Amino acid sequence: MPKKKWKPLRIRGELFKYKKDLKEKVQGIRNLWINRDIDKDSETHRFLLELLQKQHYNSNQKEGEGIDHFSVGWKDGNYCFFLTRTGEKEATDVSILKKCIDGPDSQDPLRELYKALRSEIASQTIGFRNNFFSAHKKTGTKALCPITGEEINKRSCHVDHIAPATFKQLADVFIEHEQLDPEDVELRGQGIDNSSQLFLQDLQLASRWKKYHQDHAQLRVLSIKGHQSLPKTNLV
Repeated sequence: MPKKKWKPLRIRGELFKYKKDLKEKVQGIRNLWINRDIDKDSETHRFLLELLQKQHYNSNQKEGEGIDHFSVGWKDGNYCFFLTRTGEKEATDVSILKKCIDGPDSQDPLRELYKALRSEIASQTIGFRNNFFSAHKKTGTKALCPITGEEINKRSCHVDHIAPATFKQLADVFIEHEQLDPEDVELRGQGIDNSSQLFLQDLQLASRWKKYHQDHAQLRVLSIKGHQSLPKTNLV
């Protein structure tokens, strides 16, 4: 996938016309605060906070109830930024150089996690589709799309999650219940193990997701046209 063109970005009134300029600024902050907490009343703290809010794809989850302070520490052979949330003692690493400078258009771990969750329940949606058409075959009735009324078959249909329990809604509730950070969830596939799909590495987590989906999903079979007519928020 081609990289998206950098757009000038203004942080705390400072305009960064080029990505390299912002990167140099952040690297300078990192090098100045090695092995130290950054003063939460400082302009540096306010700069990092605004950068995080504007550029990190999952800033709300990173912030939680609020950020008490940032710090710079050692991890995996490099100095990197950490944040400590309000009311918490443990610091959490935050990829400011990678995720915030590349910005929201960089690879999104949450979207990758959605892909893996969808792959894990593919057998359920395929089974539902097959049972749907088998039932119509036994009764000798036509399979019709409930939205468009057109006749459908296995090659011209889509298994849809009925709102409000859309796939995204179910996935979001499960992610929150399991207290998952998309950055930390290990996935397999996508060119690995001769697979073109993504799956969860943790088989127990996958099993819990499959059960949750089985218990809560309400499915229906639509025509391609009927599915495309749904609001985009239902199609994630």
